[in-house]
Amino acid sequence: MTTNVAWFETDAAEPLSVAIVVHGLNTKASLMDELIEVLVAGGHHCARVSLYGSGGVSAGNGAPVRERWREIYASACDEAATRFPTLPLTGVAFSLGSLITLDYLGRDPTRSFKSLVLLAPPLSLRPVAQLVRYLVPLSRTGLRLPSAAPKSVRQRWATPLSEYSALLDLASDVGRVADGPRLRQTPCLVMVSPNDELVDAAGVSRWVEAHGLGARWTTTAVMERRSITPSRRHLIVTEASIGAEAWRSLRTAVLDHLR
Repeated sequence: MTTNVAWFETDAAEPLSVAIVVHGLNTKASLMDELIEVLVAGGHHCARVSLYGSGGVSAGNGAPVRERWREIYASACDEAATRFPTLPLTGVAFSLGSLITLDYLGRDPTRSFKSLVLLAPPLSLRPVAQLVRYLVPLSRTGLRLPSAAPKSVRQRWATPLSEYSALLDLASDVGRVADGPRLRQTPCLVMVSPNDELVDAAGVSRWVEAHGLGARWTTTAVMERRSITPSRRHLIVTEASIGAEAWRSLRTAVLDHLR
């Protein structure tokens, strides 16, 4: 068993799927635990993928980082298929994890998911987030950018430019595979906050339509939130970040879609 996967199993008599759950850039895998509780209660086994588990990611430019992420995610899917061979896989991913999930599905015709849930996928970025593109050439220097995420959820105080480079490369890769049949055949729920500081919600909707995914993909805005604690609007995967009412709506939408 890979040390990059933690297992959470449902007590349901007839489990519905094995959900491959993956977090975002420079956030702890445990950020997804609250959503995992919802999934487990709803009848899904969960494989929580940690992109920063044992072995971490490579230094240098974005290419080795991207390949390490791909290896970690593919290993988790292989382990899930071996552990529960009769159950379908579903993908539940936040931010960067959405790109890794789509990349995995789109690159190999033998891979399949019953359905997908993508939360705040960086398929279209706001102008301020796109500024990092101009710094990516410095990734080989080991330069890092301080993280704006709350200390309780971030993996490290700063994010290496090599990881931003890998994220942007994955976004380009996903854009290329999105025109193929793999993503069109998979039902997908996309949820984005209209006030996300990093992801352009309207741009994500345009991306989905531009790639002809509208028939089986549903893009939904996360309702205006009343957060319990100060947080970034990008972090839509916890009740504390979006408030109780929005959290109830999100978890209902996710479980309904996965059924």
